[in-house]
Amino acid sequence: MRRTLVAALVAALAIPAAAVAHVSATPNTAPAEGYAAFTLRVGHGCEASPTTKVTVQMPDQVVSATPEVVPGWKITTKTGPLARPFDSHGETVTEGVREVSWTGGPLDAHQYTEFGLSVRFAGEPGDAVPFKTIQTCEEGENAWIEIPVEGEAEPESPAPIVTLEGADAETRPVADAAAPAAAVTADDDGPSTGLVVVALVLGALGTLAGGAALIGGRRRTS
Repeated sequence: MRRTLVAALVAALAIPAAAVAHVSATPNTAPAEGYAAFTLRVGHGCEASPTTKVTVQMPDQVVSATPEVVPGWKITTKTGPLARPFDSHGETVTEGVREVSWTGGPLDAHQYTEFGLSVRFAGEPGDAVPFKTIQTCEEGENAWIEIPVEGEAEPESPAPIVTLEGADAETRPVADAAAPAAAVTADDDGPSTGLVVVALVLGALGTLAGGAALIGGRRRTS
């Protein structure tokens, strides 16, 4: 039994490590139409080699992109035709940033940093939007460009994914969100709160019983 518990604990600790082993997007959801900001976290180097460049390709659903300034890193961008031209103040925009690169560092292989993007999406709710990322190191590179497929095992080098949501995603009814919150609050209180409640109830019942006995005693003596 003890060996089983130790094995389970080791497996549980290994899951978060595997989950952050690749480049990830935070947050990983955004409105299908409109602006959103998120970061791409680079959590390790190429084996033991530090990172010197991070290049991100803009997917078709992105019609404009503004990179965040990261101290110690130089920004370069490449523009090109948009797969989905859009209207901006009465003018049709047909070109935009299609690639962003940060060059600098170097970022130690055992440290992490985040590269931010502010983008404008023009997609559909439910779209899983991949931000293919090339991580270049002093020795070697990691190409985070594989697209995860639902129902299949995660690829070895998955691209960061941002899932697009409908316009109502940010304005869900309060009642829908309140129920889970209340449940979580109750669960978070744990056994200690439950015992306190039980103790209070039993105390109240004891007080009532004591009062009833006292009244009955007085009636008999009278």
